[in-house]
Amino acid sequence: MTWSTLIHYGQHRLANRETALAVVEVLTNHSQPGDAILSAAVTHSQTFQNLYKGPLPIYGVRNDPLPYPAQAVERLARFVDRHQRLWLLLEWTPPRDPESGLEVWLAQRAFYTREWEWDALRLVLYDPGPSPPLAEQEWQLGDSIALQAYGLSPTAVSSGQIVRLSLIWSAHQPVEQDYTVFIHVLDQTGRLVAQVDRQPWGGLRPTSAWQPGQTVTDRYGLLIDETFPTGRYQLAIGLYAWPSLERLPVIDAGGNIVGDHLLLPGFEVR
Repeated sequence: MTWSTLIHYGQHRLANRETALAVVEVLTNHSQPGDAILSAAVTHSQTFQNLYKGPLPIYGVRNDPLPYPAQAVERLARFVDRHQRLWLLLEWTPPRDPESGLEVWLAQRAFYTREWEWDALRLVLYDPGPSPPLAEQEWQLGDSIALQAYGLSPTAVSSGQIVRLSLIWSAHQPVEQDYTVFIHVLDQTGRLVAQVDRQPWGGLRPTSAWQPGQTVTDRYGLLIDETFPTGRYQLAIGLYAWPSLERLPVIDAGGNIVGDHLLLPGFEVR
């Protein structure tokens, strides 16, 4: 082994260690009993497992494109059923990559909650809890998109819990551009206390790819942390174009524009 190769190998191991330490710090500060880690970080695997001394089980998985064989689906389904929350550790996988099969698979079954990103690694937290019951009432957004229903549960939470939100979208006609979903959490005075801005399925199901008549179930996990004081909260939801930030108008059954967002019943922090 040449001297330059030794230097490169040492630098690579050091970079792996620094990145893995950052992942360990997030898990130490935010994980809970009942969580599990799905690790698809092959080249960082040994370094990460040497550094992580926490109690969460680590399952090695492959992040191949879909579809998965039946045996792999059964194995993933067991992880979803067995654990309260799942931490997906990915390497060299940019956000919104349609070839990231694990993210696509989890987007169909779990609630995307939060994401951390470093140079080589991404850590994504999912809540695989049950889907909330749906309240069906169609709202029109712009000329092409409708929100057919939404579901939210639980409606009473405490710090550390996740509120699961389902948004059921559909397209009446082809959508020409990719819109971003915004979810604003408002306190009793209307003050913005938290927000989520991302494309459906974390960008894996952009609105420009929706087919007329197709239904898209979009799942979000709202992590309630110590920044939420006790009280009631509402959700303001809508769509906007990037980079103009122009929001799609909300249109009522009579064809009248009633605003640029929907105000939905929310939850209470106890």
